[in-house]
Order: sequence, then C-alpha cells, then structure tokens
Amino acid sequence: MNLKKSTILPWQKFAKNWQRITSPDRPTQTEIRFYENFAKKILKKKESKVLILGATPELRDMLAKYKNAEVVLVDINLDMILAMSSLMRNKKAREKEIWIKANWLEAPLPKNYFDIVYGDFVLSNVPLKYQDKFLANIKNWLKPIGYFIMRCESYKPHYKPFSISEIFDFFKDKPVNRQTINLFWEIGVWLTGRFDKDREIRPIVFYRNLKKYLKTHLHPKISQILKKGGILYPLNGTWYTHTLEGLKKLILKYFEILDSKFDPKINFVYPDIAPVYKLKPKKS
Repeated sequence: MNLKKSTILPWQKFAKNWQRITSPDRPTQTEIRFYENFAKKILKKKESKVLILGATPELRDMLAKYKNAEVVLVDINLDMILAMSSLMRNKKAREKEIWIKANWLEAPLPKNYFDIVYGDFVLSNVPLKYQDKFLANIKNWLKPIGYFIMRCESYKPHYKPFSISEIFDFFKDKPVNRQTINLFWEIGVWLTGRFDKDREIRPIVFYRNLKKYLKTHLHPKISQILKKGGILYPLNGTWYTHTLEGLKKLILKYFEILDSKFDPKINFVYPDIAPVYKLKPKKS
C-alpha cells in the first residue's frame, strides 16, 4: 500500500464512523450554542485568539462566522484533524485554521496568549494522573481574563448503574435505529460499573460482560442492535471519569466555575451527565 492510501484510509474510516454517532458523544446544536454564548462578547471583538483542543467539527463550524478570530487546533493525531475536517459544513473555514500536531501535555503554546480555549470531552481523554498538568497548561495558555469552555461528564449522586439484565429490559421494546444503537453503547459503556469514585472507563469491559451474558440469555433485540450497529466504540479505548465532587475539586484548583448548562434533550438516560462549563482562570 502506498503512503497516500495508508494515510487516507484511517481518517476516512473514522469520519464514516463519526457520522453514525449521536449525542451525548457528539455535541448537539443546543450545546454548541452554549459554547458560543459563553464567549460571544469575546468572539465579537475585532481580534480574538481561540484554541481548540482536538478538532470537533461542530465547534469549528460555529467559529467560522467570526471572521476576526484566529483559530488554532492542537491534536496529537493529524489523521483525527483530517477526519473531522471532512465533516465540516464550512469547508473554507479550515483553510484559515492553524493546525499544531502536539500532545496537550507538551504543546509548545505561548503563555497568556488565548482569549478562549475550547474542549469537547477533552478531560476524559487525559489519564487521571496527568489531569492536573493538563488544566495547569490551559490556565497558562489563557489570558487572565480568558475562558476555558468545555463539555465534561461526571457521575452525579442521583445516578443508578445498570446491570446487563436491566439494559436488556430497557431496550426490549425500542426500535432498532441510529438513536437506539448509540444509546445502547452509551448506557453499556458509561452506566455500568461503579459511580462512587474517579475511574477508568473501558468499552472492552462492557463488551466482554455483554458477550458472556448473551451465551446464556438470548435476546433478539440486542442481537439486532449488534448486527445493525456493530461495535460503536473502539474496544481498546480508555476514558477517565470523575464523580461530580471529584471533578469540581479538580477544576477549582485552577479555575472558577462561572456557569454550566446542559441540553435536556440529549439522547441519554441522564441528560445532565456532561454540562458545558464556563471557567475562568484563578488568580495566581
């Protein structure tokens, strides 16, 4: 296989899978409005410097209307940026963006430079032991009057975990469609296991438990979901989550929480799982 094909195929595959995903994994238009409104006064200025951690196409399309904004993307994987760029509605906007290939923990970005840092589900991609450094970096990159605006999940005290049998019961009367397939994987990956501590989330754990359960409990509806939707998550993926208390304790080391909002109509059991937070750097 030539170099061009070996580069194109992975990001095309990722882009195709991204189109199958719904909320809460992808931001809704309501959530994008939160991202915009939390920083609208800055975005309307003659000049604004915006950093996006990752390459979320919905955020980049939103920023495209602000012609005076300097938009910088940082991601460790250029294939990811290519994949997300192919899904943007405004194809010309990406031509003005500055792309930087770097690890968020080591990105060579200037101190006190950005007016806004955006991140959609970025904290959960950073191992727990490095999250302090990650937030400290963002604080350093921001101007003292800037904002870090992120969507971030956490386990709230009122959440109840699902067992495999409860998942089966939940889906027994639901139609098999894109929304159901997404909801099935979201519940299985995020709403099984423990909610009382900061922990790792690994799709392979749910998948193994599911396969084990299916050996002795046949369920046509679940089989239809798996046949039609396949495996929605990369099984080798790992995400790092907090209790609400743990998340706030971490954030408040570096930022003030000015506001948070969630879309009550997301495709999930608990719509408040991942609010959009508006954060301001704490004074040193």
